[in-house]
Amino acid sequence: MWRAMMRAGVAVLVLLAMVPPARAQCVEDARAVALDADNVVRLRSHVCTLGAGPDAAQLRVEQHRFSDVAASLIVARRASTLLARTIGHPVVVDNAVLRAYAELIARFGVTMEFAGGDEGDGLLAGLSIDASDGGGGMVGESQDSMPAGRLKSVLGADDQWNDYPAADEIAALRRGMIPPGLRFFYSVWCNDEDADAPEGGARCADMEPGSAQMQFWRGMRAEDLQLFAQRVQAYNRLLSQFKAELRASRGGDAPPTAEPIERSALPRELQLYRFVAGEAWPDDFVHLVGGITTTCGDGIGGIGGWIFRHTSRMPFLEAVLIENTSARPLVLAAVLGARVQAPRLRPLPYPAAAGQPLPLDVTLAPGQRLLLPTRVVFAPGRLDKAMFRYAETSREIWQQLGTNGLHGDPAAHGAPIFRDYAYGPELAVSGLQVDGRRVELVRQRANFTVLAVSSQIGSCPYLLSADAHGADWIEHGKVLHRAQGSAREETETLVVPGFRPLFRVEEREAEAAFIDVAELALRLKDGRVLVLAPAEARLAARDRDYLRLLWGEAAEFAFALPAGVSADEVLDSRLSLTGFYEPYRDPSARTVFAPAPALCPPRGAP
Repeated sequence: MWRAMMRAGVAVLVLLAMVPPARAQCVEDARAVALDADNVVRLRSHVCTLGAGPDAAQLRVEQHRFSDVAASLIVARRASTLLARTIGHPVVVDNAVLRAYAELIARFGVTMEFAGGDEGDGLLAGLSIDASDGGGGMVGESQDSMPAGRLKSVLGADDQWNDYPAADEIAALRRGMIPPGLRFFYSVWCNDEDADAPEGGARCADMEPGSAQMQFWRGMRAEDLQLFAQRVQAYNRLLSQFKAELRASRGGDAPPTAEPIERSALPRELQLYRFVAGEAWPDDFVHLVGGITTTCGDGIGGIGGWIFRHTSRMPFLEAVLIENTSARPLVLAAVLGARVQAPRLRPLPYPAAAGQPLPLDVTLAPGQRLLLPTRVVFAPGRLDKAMFRYAETSREIWQQLGTNGLHGDPAAHGAPIFRDYAYGPELAVSGLQVDGRRVELVRQRANFTVLAVSSQIGSCPYLLSADAHGADWIEHGKVLHRAQGSAREETETLVVPGFRPLFRVEEREAEAAFIDVAELALRLKDGRVLVLAPAEARLAARDRDYLRLLWGEAAEFAFALPAGVSADEVLDSRLSLTGFYEPYRDPSARTVFAPAPALCPPRGAP
């Protein structure tokens, strides 16, 4: 990809070879950005002066790392209100790095729909910037306004609970065994949590009593993805066995439990990780992590309380922002530095071999900015790293408890390694050729610009819709968010343009959702209104025969057009859902030491 650009710039390179080695001087000069009236951040920034005297030309140069939604806006040549306030509306260089990120969006992206301006009950956006070296510290999130319309990003809205059917690991742990290859760590809730504490060796000085929890983990392997369907079958068999044990222990009156996994296709996130890793799957790229959850009460998650999931990787787009702060136009002739093409996925830092200048031949008007994408990075999820933060405290607990009553290797104690990985082509920029001068850029940390999209504050299930082919799933945010408890059961209506026959409800939080009825009203272009019932019989009538979803579960339901009506005749689709949700009663029950839960005792037993 770079060769075509270099052939086109041969003439430019010849001229560059004749340029005298005049250099520019760059000095640190933090740039203030007001996200709102009470939230001002000073970005890490350098100003480079070309020549001497009051008329000398100047450039401002910044390093940025953009989160998924912000990167997706950049790929789509759009901006939210605060993103535009942060970087303006720059000319975006369409290079191999940008195209690599665009390919990830096209292959694995989730579509979100925004109303524009104040989103009300829809999806909400917030932007925060970490520019601690720029004098502004970690800036709290400010509410942002997204442009109206649809946006496709790699991850979509909100973090998901990425369950994995680790049947072998769960079966062994329920027998009191730590299987070979599985390691453990004692995570804690720390009341004096210090955001600046070092990773991997921190100690908690004020641990919440009773908050220590055994976490079991190992690096995921390529075979975990290849054998996903078989693991689902094994998990469902183990779940059926547990349910039989539970019914016997409760005299037939058992609390709600998880439902069997119905979909054996590899989840989208794991498809993404397999795509970027290719054949060379690193041991520390994605981890399998599990532990015990609540064991009794209104519901039992997983198998007897045991739940495993895979850790997340957050995609980022890194770029250099260049602004002409002069009173005259400047010609950016070339980029100086090194390029990396292989391996496809590589840990950072990674050595880069210097190469020939990369032609740009871009003229920047006064005040104009240019954004040069430099690499795609997959970073560990923040919450995943936080779980294993207090390694010194875990070591102290391990010295007291060892394997906590489980049979296994005590030396298996430890924390996983979390490294950033670069994906695809990379441009390590060391300088610029500007107006016949060489600008040596100062190495600086990037400004972390995180644009997050979520639903309304609070708990409740999430709703998605798709076309008739099950493609182009669109996130619509949370539903039934006022219906906490059966006494507050409500009906909520979502309106989407055209005919959307497939819907999906996901329970991503520590709660159980209860859906009684789903109804789809179609408004036709000739003024008629058709009311459809779903194919799922349990959702066809308001009869309190609820479809129940526990934490981590999801359900899909579909509607069919009546004979003689085509999708082209539908003006919009109005889905009405009736139901409620119940948060888990005692979330602190997830932080117990017990290595394996006892079955819930019969009612009335001590």
